[in-house]
Amino acid sequence: GSPLTVALSGTGVAAALQVNPASLDWGNVAVSATVVQELTLRNTGGTPLQMTLSLDGTGANQFRFDGARQRTLVARGSEVVRVSFAPTSPGAKSATLVVTPATGAPQRVSLRGTGETVALQVSNTSLDWGNVTVSTSSNQRLTLSNTSGSSLQVTLVLENDQGQFRISGNRQRTLGARGSDEVTVVFAPTTAGAKSATLVITPATGAPQRVT
Repeated sequence: GSPLTVALSGTGVAAALQVNPASLDWGNVAVSATVVQELTLRNTGGTPLQMTLSLDGTGANQFRFDGARQRTLVARGSEVVRVSFAPTSPGAKSATLVVTPATGAPQRVSLRGTGETVALQVSNTSLDWGNVTVSTSSNQRLTLSNTSGSSLQVTLVLENDQGQFRISGNRQRTLGARGSDEVTVVFAPTTAGAKSATLVITPATGAPQRVT
């Protein structure tokens, strides 16, 4: 019989890497804190694409990315990469995340941020209730302020207290960036005579503050 002819056609589509965004800026982050941002790797081609991720630059040790250095994106596929900034000292930090595909030019993502010393400020160094009648209570307030651009966790503890003072509200608190929180301290004497204690406010980073 007569041969059959079947036409075959197709179009080769090269793998193409897209990285978005092209830069990440953390702004101010407290020393010893960690803040995460995300970027997306996308393969716009019709075949799988292998790639290698690496960090370059003088501040490379201040940044890191989650997951493996070697990755493969399926055809038309994408993947989210989490990048962390964890400054170990104050000052501006920068690095470059280099994404090198098996075919095509490397893509570079600029990374920058500034390490900032966390500063906890307390409005009062002492509180004095004067005379308070036994079996009644009296409140005083003080303000905790976080002067940094990162959130700050603090712990409140009463030392040398004989059950005459108490903290109203949570003992574990988080101060937002540039934020403040009001602390109410209650004096409720159970017997006559002078009473004293120390309120210790301990930040996650930095030195404790004491209020007598």
